[in-house]
Amino acid sequence: YNAIWRWPDVRSDAEMALGGLHNLKTTFLKAVAASSGPDMSLAESGTTTWLLSGTTDITFTATNEGDDATFAIVYVTVDITSNVYYDSHSATGWTAEYSIDNGSNYSGSAPGDLTTVTNVRFNRNDVLDATESYPGITVTFESHTIGDSTITADVSTTGDTDALNDDLTVNITIQQAPTAVADSGYSVAASATLTVLDDAAGDLMLNDTLGYPVATIVSFGAGDLGGTVDDNSAGATVGLLDGDVTVNANGSFVINAPSTPGSYSFDYK
Repeated sequence: YNAIWRWPDVRSDAEMALGGLHNLKTTFLKAVAASSGPDMSLAESGTTTWLLSGTTDITFTATNEGDDATFAIVYVTVDITSNVYYDSHSATGWTAEYSIDNGSNYSGSAPGDLTTVTNVRFNRNDVLDATESYPGITVTFESHTIGDSTITADVSTTGDTDALNDDLTVNITIQQAPTAVADSGYSVAASATLTVLDDAAGDLMLNDTLGYPVATIVSFGAGDLGGTVDDNSAGATVGLLDGDVTVNANGSFVINAPSTPGSYSFDYK
């Protein structure tokens, strides 16, 4: 409807009240009768690099991108990736409905086993001014599997996933920190060369937990090399025992022509 309501200057109280009702009804019908609904956009905030066995918040925000105020039922659906569990949410003014992996739905309260939640759909019935945003929906996820994955969300004004106004994909990397384990048992004769190849027995990283993304050596030093572990970049050649040592990013290393007998050590990172 695009009617413009005009009234005489002289009206009874009843006429003025009726005029107000008609004007409100016209606005209401115009909003709900729109074929495509208001122009909605969805934004998110939060980090996309997570640590294994930690919790991370992402806040999803729906905005009316149209030129006019709108009255609509707005739905925001957040799909849970296989790498994370649903933990909780904070969404002032929104009603939540949970779907779990056996196809059941729960409205108002979460199911007992949160690890089975596959998506959470939020809805609210509201009037939103042009370019105004609804209060954000903050969802807390618990990461449980390392690797790369995505969390998807969409916003619509119908609840029909085939009639979306906007959607987004949040790319996440769930990381696991590496753990280094001390290495020992190497020996080399004076003036000889010890070469340990990548993936061979004795490779410096062969007994380490490399985490995700897979770690490499970035630096080495300290011990009998002096200084700190950060002093020499991987691939550098440094003097040791009147000879030298080279430590590579892949864990291979070479001790070349040492001349002073004894036991020695260095650190890598």
